[in-house]
Amino acid sequence: MKRRHAQVLAAAGAVAVGLLSLAPAPAQAATANCVAVIVDKGSGVSSRCMKWRSGLTGAGALTGTGHSYRLAPSGLICSIDGFPADCHVDSTHFWSYWHKAPGSGTWTFSSEGAGTYNPRSGETEGWAYQNGSSRKPRNIAFNTICPPPKPPATPGLPPPAPGTTTTAPGGRSPASAVPGRTAAGAAPGGTSNASTAPATPAPAASTSAAAAAAAAATRKAGQASRSTGAPVTPVLLTGLGLVAAAGLGAAAWRRTRKAG
Repeated sequence: MKRRHAQVLAAAGAVAVGLLSLAPAPAQAATANCVAVIVDKGSGVSSRCMKWRSGLTGAGALTGTGHSYRLAPSGLICSIDGFPADCHVDSTHFWSYWHKAPGSGTWTFSSEGAGTYNPRSGETEGWAYQNGSSRKPRNIAFNTICPPPKPPATPGLPPPAPGTTTTAPGGRSPASAVPGRTAAGAAPGGTSNASTAPATPAPAASTSAAAAAAAAATRKAGQASRSTGAPVTPVLLTGLGLVAAAGLGAAAWRRTRKAG
């Protein structure tokens, strides 16, 4: 009896180790290697994204996202996308230049011109037209303008192992394997066999049931991972396999103990 118990638990451990080998490696966090550009002229806002590159300037980010600009004789940007048409600049009418650091939600007024400033990867460039009042560009989240790449899909997990039916020598079913017993557990002539000791459960069936239950739990974990986007970790897989397999192993041992 103890020997069968040890065999069932050993099979459960083997199933858990097999599940661990199926666990996908955690994907590394992808970084958004981009720059966002917001142009806010007051009556409308444009937000666009472009790939960051070494040496990129604020003016380069403006044209790299499809915008155009004109310069006043002073060297300041006086018009973006043709607004304002007269390219007039004074102390209360001009395009102000702003930055949002990577991960920040706060605008900072630029102390450097767009021709020499180098935005960092993950930074947001902002332009707001000042038309007689002081205002900042519209505050739009970086991830809204430059959405992060989607994580890779979780690889499909194998289907559960098919259930094993224990067959006695000669192809008979377990119920009819004992001489004089029918499939319903009664002897010919209607005499009950309730006092007859039940046949000892086969360890092979318990092992297959443990493998099937553990694989089913793994498949459910994979489905939950695909619906939420969270990867299935080796620790989670091992825990599911051990809980399902050890639970069935304990049940099989109790049945074996009663039979003995």
